[in-house]
Amino acid sequence: MKLEDSLYKETLDLKKYDLPEGMRYSTLVEREEFYKEEFNLKGVKRWLENVMEKPVFAVIIGRHTGIYPGKYWEDASTTILIDEYTDLNDLKEQILDFGLL
Repeated sequence: MKLEDSLYKETLDLKKYDLPEGMRYSTLVEREEFYKEEFNLKGVKRWLENVMEKPVFAVIIGRHTGIYPGKYWEDASTTILIDEYTDLNDLKEQILDFGLL
């Protein structure tokens, strides 16, 4: 059994949130797939152009779900701020790092 699978199963037993019927927490693999394949950097850029020059992003790895990469177990219940990035591609790479084993 992969670490991710065991974390996912433990989470289902430990976290008691009322999710809409048919919904569940995403796995680390699903999160990685989303940010690699579906996350729209051009859309984010268009949205941010009218908001602020260089926003700070908050990443909450596993506080609510308990699903997180093992290397971030000490940070899983905290909010991590990403304020140092060169461009949105760099930001995306940092976000992916938080979702990978």
